[in-house]
Amino acid sequence: MSIILQLFFNGLIAGAIYALVAAGFSLIYSTNKFVHFAHGSAIAFSAYVLYWLFSVLGLDFTLGIADGVIVLDNGKVIADDSSKKIKKNKKVLEAYLGE
Repeated sequence: MSIILQLFFNGLIAGAIYALVAAGFSLIYSTNKFVHFAHGSAIAFSAYVLYWLFSVLGLDFTLGIADGVIVLDNGKVIADDSSKKIKKNKKVLEAYLGE
């Protein structure tokens, strides 16, 4: 049963992506009166650049978003530092992982 549910949601997500792409093509065609596929190539180029940045250069996407991180435990600030230092902070590990 769980695989059928997973396939259903995968199909739903794929259909939503197709609908967004179709809406984009429709918007471009209705304003310019010709089909313009440049935004598809821009998305593909961006995907290749991001793949190169994150896999080849070893950049971490989730930690690269924020310069600083504030960690709360029951409404109290327990850490306020860079993401690399937060990962090693004993108070943070104890509060969130119970270590």
